[in-house]
Amino acid sequence: MNGLVMIAVLFFGALVQSVLPPLRILGFASWPVLFSLAVYFGLARQRVEALCAAFLAGLLQDSLSFIPLGFSSLSYCVAVWIVFRFRNEVFIRAWVTHLIFGALANFGVILALAIMLIGMGFVRLPWTLLVWKLAGGLVLGAVTVSVVYPMADHLYSFLGLEYQDQKA
Repeated sequence: MNGLVMIAVLFFGALVQSVLPPLRILGFASWPVLFSLAVYFGLARQRVEALCAAFLAGLLQDSLSFIPLGFSSLSYCVAVWIVFRFRNEVFIRAWVTHLIFGALANFGVILALAIMLIGMGFVRLPWTLLVWKLAGGLVLGAVTVSVVYPMADHLYSFLGLEYQDQKA
């Protein structure tokens, strides 16, 4: 049941992300809905489920964009693994946690993707646009994770798929 709900949530997140336009004022940074769902799974679910969600979210992200297949999956898996590693040190249901983890993790993913794409010669990006896009990703990561996390958490609670160690 968890796997089916995870796949449905990720496909719905891909649909929402494909409809939301990138913001020009933030360096054409796109709304990280799929990555926010991966961060939710990293904070609130078990490790295997979180890493599977990160991998699938990355594949969906690469399918929606012009990034070669697997780049986002690698970045998402590393970011979710780091989030999962530190989740016992924070209050996982606090909105401040969602803001900070969303902002820093999205910043790291955008930076890692930029390094991989520039390093392999797929993209030529001036440093000013990269800095602007990183700042936009920082803001959008904080906002999107803060909105997506409570929705996904409420859905899982409504379906009765809450883990015992999650209950506060």
